[in-house]
Amino acid sequence: MSTILLPWVAWYPERTTPPFLLRYPKAITPLTRIIRVDDPSRIWFDKDMTQTDSAPKARDVLGQYHRDGFALFESVLDERQLADAREAVEWAMESVEGSYRWIKQRTYEWFGQWPIFLELIEHPFVIEFARGTLGEDFHMIAAQCSRNTKADPYAPGAMQIHQDACFFPPADRARPDVPADRYGFSAMWYLQDTPLEMGPTQLVAGSQLPGAAQHSEQELEAEPDKAWRCAIPAGSLLFFNHRTWHRGARNETETPRDLITNAYARPEVLKAQVTTKQADGSEKYVPWDDLLKECSPLRKMLMRPR
Repeated sequence: MSTILLPWVAWYPERTTPPFLLRYPKAITPLTRIIRVDDPSRIWFDKDMTQTDSAPKARDVLGQYHRDGFALFESVLDERQLADAREAVEWAMESVEGSYRWIKQRTYEWFGQWPIFLELIEHPFVIEFARGTLGEDFHMIAAQCSRNTKADPYAPGAMQIHQDACFFPPADRARPDVPADRYGFSAMWYLQDTPLEMGPTQLVAGSQLPGAAQHSEQELEAEPDKAWRCAIPAGSLLFFNHRTWHRGARNETETPRDLITNAYARPEVLKAQVTTKQADGSEKYVPWDDLLKECSPLRKMLMRPR
């Protein structure tokens, strides 16, 4: 049986050790605010991309994620995937028209030229994580790539502390038996080594929980340690809850900070997209039927309208 080998390293706030780390006590190195697995186990998938029983499970980190509102995994992508992703984002930034110069939406439209976008959308670890936190019935609600540079900073609103309210379920679709913080998350892929001066995402731990305090720029300026941040290696994957308060930061380096970000949610959440500018200058959505014609069952599940 053929297998695909993916590297695995996980980062966590130190307050609780996730269950699977207990199986590898020699690998745990406590740091100031995080725990790092320096001698990682590896995730194995069979030819059908089904995770084997011997691998660490995404569900093992769900307790950590549900408590803090985010989880960061180091160096998930291999060199081939990183090279493909960097080339694809460069092409998108240079070639794709859109309503925003920092963000290019609906990356799955380019699966013919750049299959790496779909490879990340349906990455087995992301899908397992989605099933663990959202249940079996979920869909992809947004897919984009973005660039933050010193000369042309990322969208100003995203640089302010905020929640992703555009991904909240409408009041008339919310279910009384589903907690407000269990509707959706984003999977953010880092395509380059991202030191603090390059502006990695900052997050407020626990801020997604029902009843948690609101946050403001003034508050974080006065108490900067409230926002968790760390240098992030190339190929890393950041999961964060749509209700977790977070912000981008200025890129003070000469290297662009490129990201690929895909959002997943329960069926109560509607798809969040912007229109695409056409050759005649008009703005329109790409018909779903055109996107779904040659998709696998999994891709249809992720992309179907709700």
